[in-house]
Amino acid sequence: MSSEIYAQAGAIPYRHDSNGRLEILLIRRIDKERWGIPKGLIDPGVSPRETARAEAIEEAGVAGVLSEQPVGFFSFNKKEWDAMVHVTVFLLRVTEIQPEYPEQYRREREWFAFNTAVEVAGRKGLRELLLDVPKLIKEHLPETHE
Repeated sequence: MSSEIYAQAGAIPYRHDSNGRLEILLIRRIDKERWGIPKGLIDPGVSPRETARAEAIEEAGVAGVLSEQPVGFFSFNKKEWDAMVHVTVFLLRVTEIQPEYPEQYRREREWFAFNTAVEVAGRKGLRELLLDVPKLIKEHLPETHE
């Protein structure tokens, strides 16, 4: 059993393609198989939302409109740390994709069609949360058509 609990925050970056189909951006470490979302430890004095925004830029090179409130949570056991990690998740409607980003030499990013993203996401809790993304977008980041 894990002895420590760590708090992380992350973002589910998404966009709609030219045909209106939902796409999810997933990342993975170059030396790993598992696809996931940009996330990281919440530093003292930094809000989960600020952490999610910063991690999206650092790990995936994306920015945009971040949900005001978390859209969900998932937890996993991180064996290397002998710890449980609890992740607070926000939605990020991507409006900017940076060609270069701080962790591009450690992480790759790839846009997946919604159903494929759900299939390839590496953690069960994340897959379950991804299934709700279409509903969560309507609730938390409805498109404004001006």
